[in-house]
Amino acid sequence: MRRLALTIITILLAGTFLHSQENFRLSGHISDSLTHEPLIGATVYLKNEARGTSSDTYGNYSLEAGRGTHSLVVSYVGFRTKEVSVQVSGDIGVDFRLAPEVKESGEVIITAKNPSGNTESARTGMIELSGREIRKMPALMGEPDLIRALRSSPGVQAANDGNSGFYVRGGNVDQNLILLDNAIVYNPSHVLGFFSVFNADIVSSASLIKSGIPASYGGRISSVLTVKSIDGDFQKHTLSASLGLIYSKVTLQGPLVRDKLSYFISVRKTYVNEVLKPILGLFMQNDTGKVFSGSEYGMFDLNVKLTAKLNSRNRLSLMAYKGSDNFKLDNPDINYQSHINWGNTLLALNWNYLINDSSYLLNSLSFSNYDFNYHSDQYIMGINLYSSIRNLSYKLEYSRNDWWKGSLKAGLEARYYRFIPNEFMLSINQVDLNYSTYQDLYAGEFSVFASYEKDLTKRLRVYGGLRLTNYNHLGPYEHVNRTAEGIILDTAVYGNLESVKSYAYLEPRITARLQTGITSSVKASYTRNYQYIHVASASSITMPSDIWIPSTSETRPQFGDQVTLGYYRNFSDNVYTASVEGYFKTLRHQVELLYGLGASLQDVSYENGLTSGKGYATGIEFLVQKQQGKFTGWIGYSLSYSERQFDEINNGNPFPAKYDRRHEINLIVNYRPGNRWDFSAAFIYATGNTMTVPVQLYLLGGNIMTEYGETNGFRMPPYHRMDLSATYTFKPKRKFESSLNFSVFNVYNRANPFLIVFDIQGDIVQDHSLSVSAKQISIFPIIPSVSWNIKL
Repeated sequence: MRRLALTIITILLAGTFLHSQENFRLSGHISDSLTHEPLIGATVYLKNEARGTSSDTYGNYSLEAGRGTHSLVVSYVGFRTKEVSVQVSGDIGVDFRLAPEVKESGEVIITAKNPSGNTESARTGMIELSGREIRKMPALMGEPDLIRALRSSPGVQAANDGNSGFYVRGGNVDQNLILLDNAIVYNPSHVLGFFSVFNADIVSSASLIKSGIPASYGGRISSVLTVKSIDGDFQKHTLSASLGLIYSKVTLQGPLVRDKLSYFISVRKTYVNEVLKPILGLFMQNDTGKVFSGSEYGMFDLNVKLTAKLNSRNRLSLMAYKGSDNFKLDNPDINYQSHINWGNTLLALNWNYLINDSSYLLNSLSFSNYDFNYHSDQYIMGINLYSSIRNLSYKLEYSRNDWWKGSLKAGLEARYYRFIPNEFMLSINQVDLNYSTYQDLYAGEFSVFASYEKDLTKRLRVYGGLRLTNYNHLGPYEHVNRTAEGIILDTAVYGNLESVKSYAYLEPRITARLQTGITSSVKASYTRNYQYIHVASASSITMPSDIWIPSTSETRPQFGDQVTLGYYRNFSDNVYTASVEGYFKTLRHQVELLYGLGASLQDVSYENGLTSGKGYATGIEFLVQKQQGKFTGWIGYSLSYSERQFDEINNGNPFPAKYDRRHEINLIVNYRPGNRWDFSAAFIYATGNTMTVPVQLYLLGGNIMTEYGETNGFRMPPYHRMDLSATYTFKPKRKFESSLNFSVFNVYNRANPFLIVFDIQGDIVQDHSLSVSAKQISIFPIIPSVSWNIKL
């Protein structure tokens, strides 16, 4: 008994002693030493203890360590492993900057993420790019571009040259949720798609989710693009600049308080007029040249960000963005002047609180605004058109990585919208004529979400999520009730914030991964997504004039269901990754503008010009990537179908969507033979877009009538193009680095179709002769460029 009592006492004392050993919080930030981008998923562990963690989506890590001296090891694929000795006597913060791994042969491993994630992750349909990867893409006019990089991936399409936005798996451009530091971007393009609003110098990381969208995102039914900007250098001031043929940019970053408060400012501006006008004057002595000689185009954008490390657990950032495009046309021969401007304004305040080594809290408050304004004058008549959308958003997100041996994420999100769909004003002799009466529209969304990811077995991982959203069309609002013949019966008046129409829906999300081998897996996902705001397109191409409208009692929310199944495999010790993914997507309550933008303006109820229908999209995508070595890149192929059906269009019969493309091939190759030269090439081939064409002309009552064929029953010629880029980096000097970029857009000068117009010649009334010919309009020929990049 005495021995037993002594044993129990000894155990209790030992337990008390062990418990009394103090544990402290060891935390910090892990980033790329060259670009200062956060490294997501970097491994951090105590060398002599079975204890470790990985960095989160913001590059932060946190783990517990006892009092004393510890060897802390940080590693990341493609970067040199770093080991430091840390003396722990209290909570301590240690930041790491890892250098890219360079071999003696000049070979650079450019992988920005763990290649095994291709098979181990439960995510489907995800494209992840770091800022380094984007900057290695072929540079048009010396400017690598995020949207252009994404368009080189299977399932992501650009309609054609001159179109803004992108299409994902048969969805429309408005069905993509685009976020910059959690602020919504409504139009991601400059120069009608030539450049995006994402300055490559300030992009830290980006991810596009095409399927299996997590429950933490909502409001769109096709995809989610999240872009995180850099935080600015906390150690030293840096100035970088790029001088090109049609634009220049300058980025300044550094510490305001060393290791505590950083900033960056980046400005881009075009000088298209100064370059193109002399060329047009020399080589376009025709009507086209005369038209463009009176034109002016300007684009600028400004990015500003402040980031504060309040302590080892709290990080606060404030980001602001302002972008604008302006186009002016003055043709004195026909006494015509027009002015078009459009742009985004964003503001985002983000607070990241690291609760402990396994959980953190994100608070985000953001404001977004997009507006479009068109004004023209000809002789005595003037026209002005204005549309706008703005929103205020708040998001609270809690994440915990050790909840019941799985990962939990839960939170809430609220958005408040203001819409100005179509303010139209006509003037004669500078006297304003009210074409109609208009009212601003308001709406609110409130969502709660939760998701859980867990390994059920060593081979099976499951992700499940649920999102509940309540949407309200809000006052002030006046709703006019009419008979079927259009006679006004009465008007219902709603006050401020009064609910006009409410919708509430559940959105389930589920994804599963089955590991079929050490380097292979099968993944499947199902998602349902609802969308409460829509774009009403006024033409067959996507333009800045497309107007945003809310869901109302007449315009119901869109929703889509997508099922995905894929096989993923890595080869040659993760040097090569491959995937094949098939999907089927149904779309309901799709919105189309029936009579064109002008007709929709004739009534305060623009919804009279809208129709609702359904659609589907299906396809299969193949992707092979090489992520290490002197040669890197990928090749992708997609086979897809996308159809729409509306009772009031095409006699109610299904028809191909305007962005339906049967085949698309993308090839990206990067080659780095040493430390000086970087070469890259991009090639794309795609089936032509669809369009509706006239099939018959006839005379009726002295007027020429046009009869059109089936909706989108004709395909334009195929789209294909090759771009080349070469960058030479000069030997760095003491505090000066520079490089020259040479690029060629559309190397073999392919005349890709922008529009096809029909030219009618003859006089059917007088001589009974009439001929119709189709003419293709192309806008971007071969464009060589050179730019000089410097860094101080």
